[in-house]
Amino acid sequence: MAERLRAQGTAWRCLHDFTVLAPGTVRTQQDTPFKVFSPFRRAWLAQVRGEAIGCVAAPAARAPVQAPPLPAWPPPSQRSIRLVADRRGRGPCALEDFVEHRLARYHEDRDVPALDGTSRLSPYLAIGALSVRRCMRPP
Repeated sequence: MAERLRAQGTAWRCLHDFTVLAPGTVRTQQDTPFKVFSPFRRAWLAQVRGEAIGCVAAPAARAPVQAPPLPAWPPPSQRSIRLVADRRGRGPCALEDFVEHRLARYHEDRDVPALDGTSRLSPYLAIGALSVRRCMRPP
């Protein structure tokens, strides 16, 4: 694909965006995978702090498309309505909400079931509405 794009004069970039660093890039001094988490964590943090994490600019807004009318059927549940709304771009808003309201106490509140202490970012990350690189980008 890269050769065809190059032959057509089309500019392109290859990005790894499912994790902050590509799998296999954080290795021991002996160039082997880590077997213990703590040394891996220190190496991961050192590598992340040492490199700029590039973000791709958001695409330009498009004109809205008129959707055809829906057929008559029972209304969807509140949960499915919420998920559809989230897929339409609430990911960055969810990140801002987490950073502004819950990040400071996350390390304490995340394990308490009675509190709303988790990030609630997993669905946005899973469907691609929010990028892990966006989460790592400084405000």
